[in-house]
Amino acid sequence: MGNWSKICHSLTEVTDTSGNTFIKWEYESNNCDWAKWGINWNDWYQINFRGIEELCNLEFKMKSNTNSEFSIILEDFKGHSSTIKIPNKNTNNLSTWNKIKIPLEDFNLKENNFVLDQIKQITFKGKNSGKVFLDDIKIVQK
Repeated sequence: MGNWSKICHSLTEVTDTSGNTFIKWEYESNNCDWAKWGINWNDWYQINFRGIEELCNLEFKMKSNTNSEFSIILEDFKGHSSTIKIPNKNTNNLSTWNKIKIPLEDFNLKENNFVLDQIKQITFKGKNSGKVFLDDIKIVQK
């Protein structure tokens, strides 16, 4: 993954003293609108969610400071998107991992006219300012 930064945020791969590697994301979105980044598990080819949207969760582990708010946006290759806000109340502190589980059905994929076999990416978009550590981002069966 390497390290890189923009004016609005920095995204860094960090390894702790136990040898665990995770993402460190720091953002400041008050003066810009692009404190965001995205991932795709299939080398940027489409992902097929057909038949799993009611059976699976988006799960990840996170640590954050208390001000950190961000949204997760699911997008398809046809331009459809759906946003889930991750508010402060789901955050902990920078010392304890918290597991976040979001049912895929909460993204209302059918209602938002997603082409389910053409999922593009999951985007993380910061609100205000914050520091978030993320690990084990995955789609799993409920």
